Order: sequence, then structure tokens, then C-alpha cells
Amino acid sequence: KDGPSTPSPWGHPSPLLVAAPSMRAMAPAFLFAVAGAVLCGTATASGLQRSEALAGEADSTSESEVFLEFGEDAEAENLKVELLQRGLSLPASAQRHLELAAEEGPPYEGWEPIHLGDGPTGSDGKGGIRRRTPVKTEYRSWDSAKSMARDMIGSMTPTEKLSLLHGIEWKGFSQKDGWYTGNIPAIERLGLPALKMQDASSGFRSGAGIPPGTVVAWPSMLALASTWDPELVETVAEAIAREFKGKGANVLLGPGVQVHRTAWGGRNFEYISGEDPHLGSRMASAYIRGAQGAGVMCVAKHWAFNEQEFDRLNYSVDVDTRTAWELYYPPFQAAVEAGVGAMMCSYNKVNGTHSCTNSDLLKRDLKGAMGFNGFVISDWFAMYNYSDAIDHGLDMDMPGNDGLINMSSVGKLHRHSEDEAVSRILASMYKLRLNQGWSCNPPLCQWP
Repeated sequence: KDGPSTPSPWGHPSPLLVAAPSMRAMAPAFLFAVAGAVLCGTATASGLQRSEALAGEADSTSESEVFLEFGEDAEAENLKVELLQRGLSLPASAQRHLELAAEEGPPYEGWEPIHLGDGPTGSDGKGGIRRRTPVKTEYRSWDSAKSMARDMIGSMTPTEKLSLLHGIEWKGFSQKDGWYTGNIPAIERLGLPALKMQDASSGFRSGAGIPPGTVVAWPSMLALASTWDPELVETVAEAIAREFKGKGANVLLGPGVQVHRTAWGGRNFEYISGEDPHLGSRMASAYIRGAQGAGVMCVAKHWAFNEQEFDRLNYSVDVDTRTAWELYYPPFQAAVEAGVGAMMCSYNKVNGTHSCTNSDLLKRDLKGAMGFNGFVISDWFAMYNYSDAIDHGLDMDMPGNDGLINMSSVGKLHRHSEDEAVSRILASMYKLRLNQGWSCNPPLCQWP
């Protein structure tokens, strides 16, 4: 917000110039999204100073090729806009960093050109950059992941099971410095990693001890939706996920896939569906493919009917079956079919019952009719006072400092409810192979 605005590094025209249907109804939301896109496309002064210093070292190239790595390299992110518009190559020091990474082999493959329509002209005459192609995470099948989860449950103590059902390290309504938006502790004895959850769909949320100027401001989800380009969304989601991994997080609290019901929805900018369930289905699955392919679990949200923010803790959405399945469920169904690891239930009531304790919503529709195999996580403090929510289909309470999930309350649940919730959480970990590879345990994770 304190630096000059810069063009989109993707080389596309402004996404908000691509018209969506029913623009008259969407006008207020789109004006809001335009303002958001301007802010999201604006770099901080400190970031620009770093970019200019590095760009000053660069030698010009007749081919005008810029080499970028969508990985855990803050310099590459800072250089992205500056070098792209100047048509420069990376400085020798940064180029050597990429050469060393190439020699190491996996997790990277060879070079892949990305052509940007309005970018600097490259040797191919089309304009563009080249980036490394990360090796996509090879998912396990749900059947295999669930089998591994069942085997693991037999080795777990009651305390270990309980630790997966609620978050830690919040005080009041604030997370503690050095911790993530949501935190599930590692169980090192069993080789289970910590779940480190961070907001949100449009990039890594700063605050709670995260130094200013260390995160990338990506375009809003509504701006991405208005491109009508699933391939672009998948590429952006992959890049966002790689930033999350670079900051130690392995769970991304997004994408938001709500279908707009009114142009005055307070979080419309955050939802990738716009006002069209078919568009939302295409974009949601593309986002999940990109992010989870980079090894970060997605949490699709907010299930369900969280289309307004005003009085969201109390209002009830009264909706019939046909309206739900034809207009509002399709993006969530697409997320399920894309293999999303988790769903977040919402603050509002649905047909008189809060979403996070609504058996019809969680067990009948989501886990039953849709065939969702992952776990359901509450929105923050959305479990309210329902200590039996796990009986109704909730699997994990966030942020977990409400004291509702404890040995006493779990002991009063229906038989097998606890094991089913634990099994779903483990299955999502195993499906996305979060138990493999390096993982830090907060608060020891280091910010770049």
C-alpha cells in the first residue's frame, strides 16, 4: 500500500476487465474487487527497494528471459514483477542458486516455458518467462490412505487421539506469536507431522509475529474467477502453496468456494466461484489441483450457505434440497471430486441448526451423498457450546481453546465417533503424504 502500483506479473490484462455474467447485479462487488486488486497488485516500499538493488546487479539479455523459481526463495518473489517488466535476467548470485537446485534433481524437473501475452518479448517471439516445473505430489488413493489410518489408530493412545481433535496455542481470540492460524501437534512417536494451518486462499496471512514485508499479496479469488482461466488458477494456487511450504505451513485454509447470493456479501472478494456454480466448480478443482499438487493440503470453505457476513453467528439459511444441490453445492462437490483434504464448516445456521453440528449438512449431504473422505474442521470458534458436535459430523475443533473437546466430552460420544474423526484426519495426512519429508514443529519454524 505504500509503494507504486505494478502490472500483473502474469502478463494478462487486469482480471477485473473480463466481464462476468449479470454484471449489473455484481457491480458493487466488482467495484470492491477492483479496489482489492489494486491493493493486491501493489508492492511494499521495502520489497521494491530489495528488487531494485538486485535488479541493479543484473546483466541485460537480448533474449529478455527471466528465470524465476516458484519455490521457497524470497528474492525470486521480490524480483518477479520488477525484472519481468524490465526484461532482465537474474543476478549471477541468484542464477547460481537455481543452477545448484537443478543439479540436485527432485523435487524439480526441467524447464517449461510460460507465455505471457503482454509480457516482454522473449526469444520465441511470444513473450514470456521460464520456470522450473515442480514434481507434483503423487496422491495415495483414498482406499489406501484409509487403510493406513485404520492400522495407525490401533497404535494410538487416548491422549494421542484427543490431540488430533482440537487445536492448540491460542489465547483468547488471538494466536500466539510464532504459531500458525491453526495448530495440531505432531505425534513424533508415530511419525505423524504437526498440522500447521494458515489463512488463506489469496496467500499467506501476516501477523502474530510474522514480520511485515515477508509475504506475497496475490490477487483476490474474485479477481482470479473473473479470468475464466482454470489453468491460470492452478498455476497461481501452486505458487501460493509453495510460499506456504517455504514458511513451514502444510495446510492452506482455502479455497473459499461460496457462490455469491448477493453483491453485498462481505467476503465476496474471497470466493472463487463468483455468482456461477459451474464457474466455481471449474475454478475450485483447478485451485485444489495446483495447491495440493505442491504438497499442501487445502481446506475448502465455508460449508455451507455462508453467503452473508452480517449477523453470521445467528442467522439461519432456510433452503430446500433442489436449490442447495443445483446452485450452492456444485463447487463443494467439485472440491470433493478433486480430492480436497478437508472442509471447513461455517458460522451460520442451516434450516435452524448451526452448520458445525448439523447432521444433515455434514453426515447426510457432505460425507454421505457427496462421498467426502476427508475431515471437517470448524471455522474458528464455530463449534459454539456443542460438546457433542463430533457425533453430528464435525471432526476437528478450531482454534481449540474453548475446552469443549476433552477426555470427559469425548467419553460421552457415541461409540466409534471419535475413531471415525481421527481416522478421517489421518487419512487426509496419508493421502497427501504429509507424513513424508521435512517438517518443522512450531514455534521453531523460521520465517524467511
